[in-house]
Amino acid sequence: MSTESKTETSVGQVENLKEKVISAIKLVYDPEIPVDVYDLGLIYEITVYPVNNVYVLMTLTSPNCPSAEFIPS
Repeated sequence: MSTESKTETSVGQVENLKEKVISAIKLVYDPEIPVDVYDLGLIYEITVYPVNNVYVLMTLTSPNCPSAEFIPS
């Protein structure tokens, strides 16, 4: 029997969710160049917390980026 609580997230579940988040982020492209924001290097950190909460630390290519409001959402 597993000693892991049902509310805790296993390492495998964390990695699986992280991969799903990365796959979703790769669908977001910088509108000025045909490169997704993940491969462009705009994502600095992806952290998965218990109960499927995900924190993404990212930046834009420039503070004056015309899509500064659109890309993060």
